[in-house]
Amino acid sequence: MSDAAEELYREIRNGLVTQMSFCFEVLEWGREEKSRTVKRIGKVFDVSAVGIPANPMTEIEARSLMNSDKNLKRRIALLRLELEL
Repeated sequence: MSDAAEELYREIRNGLVTQMSFCFEVLEWGREEKSRTVKRIGKVFDVSAVGIPANPMTEIEARSLMNSDKNLKRRIALLRLELEL
């Protein structure tokens, strides 16, 4: 892992960088009276960890690889159960 990646991981883990910003192609918009909603996206051009996001509802957190592996195994087991039903 590069020095910059390690520094970013520490900043996320310590709560200094808490949100995300995305750049993507919008394929379908939903329209409501006073707002627009992205219904479908196409190509994702960029995903960044940021301190001040365009959308304040985003969030990011640091997890260990071990926890990620456990979560992945649990999700796979749940999907297998769903397929059996």
